[in-house]
Amino acid sequence: MRSNFAIRVSNLSKKYLINNDEGRKHRLLRLAAEILGIKTKDTEVQGGEFWALRDISFEIEPGQSLGVVGLNGAGKSTLLKVILGRIKQNRGDVVINGTAGGLIELSAGFHPELDGIRNIYNKGVLLGKSKEEIDSKLDEIIRFADLGDFIYSPVRTYSSGMQVRLGFSIVVHFLPEIIVCDEILAVGDFDFRQKCFEKIIELKSQSSFILVSHSNSSILQFCDVAMLLHKGEMLSFGDPKEILKHYSFCHAKLNTFEVREKIKENSSAKTDSVRVTKETKTNEEAKVVSTDFSHFGIDKKTADELYGPEYTATETITDVAFYLNLQKSEEGWMHFTGEPLTMFLRFTLLKECKNLRIGLPFFNKTGKMIMGPDSRDFEPAWSIKGKGKHVMKIELNALPVTSGDYWLVLAMKNDPAFVFRRHCGFLKVQNHLGYYGEVFVNTKWSKIKNLSDMEKKYYQVFAQ
Repeated sequence: MRSNFAIRVSNLSKKYLINNDEGRKHRLLRLAAEILGIKTKDTEVQGGEFWALRDISFEIEPGQSLGVVGLNGAGKSTLLKVILGRIKQNRGDVVINGTAGGLIELSAGFHPELDGIRNIYNKGVLLGKSKEEIDSKLDEIIRFADLGDFIYSPVRTYSSGMQVRLGFSIVVHFLPEIIVCDEILAVGDFDFRQKCFEKIIELKSQSSFILVSHSNSSILQFCDVAMLLHKGEMLSFGDPKEILKHYSFCHAKLNTFEVREKIKENSSAKTDSVRVTKETKTNEEAKVVSTDFSHFGIDKKTADELYGPEYTATETITDVAFYLNLQKSEEGWMHFTGEPLTMFLRFTLLKECKNLRIGLPFFNKTGKMIMGPDSRDFEPAWSIKGKGKHVMKIELNALPVTSGDYWLVLAMKNDPAFVFRRHCGFLKVQNHLGYYGEVFVNTKWSKIKNLSDMEKKYYQVFAQ
């Protein structure tokens, strides 16, 4: 193994006692042996014991992010607690270069009768920070938690979500060199999750990172490597896309040998990131984007959490169909920066909608909206609000985003309430023009003779 590492885990094993009669008996015998100074072997499980982790070995480099996946009970949380030193392993070694901090059990250490500010100081002390260090971060923590006047109220009046907001805000503002995170990306309301995502990205650029998650999309977007745990054993370690494919073979009724065999059997299987499910025709030819979310490395629940839930007001709208003109490349169905994008929308209104608006928000992988074309751009004023069938053609003269996967949502409102909202999946965009930045701006450049007239009309920014 290399000497340049952030965390090195070697042959790590941890076992627990099951709380039954046999387990209680074994616990008493072990306690008696310890009192009498008799050494007991921890090499194998005995009556009432089971391996929560068994012979786990890996290392991650400084600045690298590791995702840990597995079914409930696979040993993921136990691994994090051993790394953080909250529980002791039975055998094996954990070596950490630097300080490690955990985004787990975020509300632990709060005193219910003290207000938010007093609890910030208490939690900071538990994290090993001095009063001066806490003073310097206090305003940032309060601002990030965004609890309003509740920051001056006893924590017992907080909801569980408010306690998590405060706990997360405290921990992330005292930056360790190695961050250990257990499903923190799934907590809080929509706006707070966006702040969490942005903060995690910021921390990821400065620290090594270990993330335990059941969310495929979180593993894909935040992790450089991934690990699959099943019933306490590490079955695979490597590229996150490949590990998530292996994860799909896990089942609670399968032992580790059976899962390994399934991984071997399917190791040569190929999957496309995007596929076309059918072809259709409107007044121009178009192809439907698949909404089989598994091909995007994301499940329905995560899509709802990141990009908002789906909804249909069945008493108002029916027969909704949406089409995109996609282009084919070696990588599947894609579109290109700066190229026109044409979309078609068909729907039937069952009753009149006086304030109908249609939006097409594009989100990045963290759930941040990048752009949102809106039917308010339609001129003349809306004439498609009456009952019956309607067909719309929507054209972007030049797709303004650069390379990446963008989650597209179709949203229809009879202001202020939604009547329809549906995920359309990831649109892969390729920046074949080589533009810098996240957006493409269609600008016009021209050459003029001199600045004599311009100097009278415009402010001078600088002259050198």
